[in-house]
Amino acid sequence: MIQLKIIPALIANQSLLFLCITTALMTTGQGIAVPMVPLFADTFGITAAQIGLAVSAFGFARFITNIPAAFISDRMGRRSVLIGGALIAAIGNVLSGYSPSLLPLLFFRFIAGIGSASFITGGIAFISDVSKVENRARMMSVFQVSFLVGISIGPVLGGVIAEIFGIRAPFLAIGVVSILSALCTLFLVPETK
Repeated sequence: MIQLKIIPALIANQSLLFLCITTALMTTGQGIAVPMVPLFADTFGITAAQIGLAVSAFGFARFITNIPAAFISDRMGRRSVLIGGALIAAIGNVLSGYSPSLLPLLFFRFIAGIGSASFITGGIAFISDVSKVENRARMMSVFQVSFLVGISIGPVLGGVIAEIFGIRAPFLAIGVVSILSALCTLFLVPETK
């Protein structure tokens, strides 16, 4: 019964619906990367610890980017951080797939993490803007569902793409869904600041 309330919340607030669509696209890309980064890094013949470092570069970038992204969002608006974050993530992820060795992979995964953190921080600020105290938790949970849909679909999608087109192809797919997320934000998500 509780889950049925999600549909009316999305219908009642189209801006939330559009944010959720762009978030699902963005996090699908993040999900694609989950199994692909370790598999791709392993092609360099590196140690397990170095593969872990390649995975952690993304998370470390998110860790140090969240607060600056919030300040930028307050200054320049939510849409610019959402769009910019998606485009930065697209660039970082595509270039990750063309890395010839560990060091460039670390750098480009770090760039992708900056984009991801910016997007998610912008999305959280957006929810804060469009919600009221009475419905903020419900709206945040809908946003979180869209995040989890993408992050859950992505790994399977990435695996299928890698099986058909090769180990570098999923990184191009991440770029495509990130750019689609930026375009959907540009045309569908209003500024709320």
